[in-house]
Amino acid sequence: MPKRERRARVAVLAVLALLTFLGLAALAAAIDARFVGTYRGQFLGELDYGTFVLAVDAEGVILGDGMSTKREVPLAYSGSCNPDGTLTFSTVDGLMIFTGSIDWMNRISGKWTRADESARGSFGGVMQKH
Repeated sequence: MPKRERRARVAVLAVLALLTFLGLAALAAAIDARFVGTYRGQFLGELDYGTFVLAVDAEGVILGDGMSTKREVPLAYSGSCNPDGTLTFSTVDGLMIFTGSIDWMNRISGKWTRADESARGSFGGVMQKH
């Protein structure tokens, strides 16, 4: 296995371990009720862009789906939100990692990067009112 591919696999495994750790920490305490809901938004970057719809539950678990419009690939997301509104989620294949927060106006925003650091960008969205 080439050295570069080995490094990329190690990076993906490290990120998944971190997400698991953060997920367990978030599960230890319920999040603020104002963060609970469904968020719709988009991610933008030079090499990739697309959409997401994320559900954040009362324990801080994040699940969602979306689409890489650039690559025309469906995406599934999972992650966790902390009691203070900071969050981390990734595509379930671990190739894209998102870190950010939810603000007082229920806007979600932050940065994303590919696990191999070949692409990066920002993301943003808003809570959907029922």
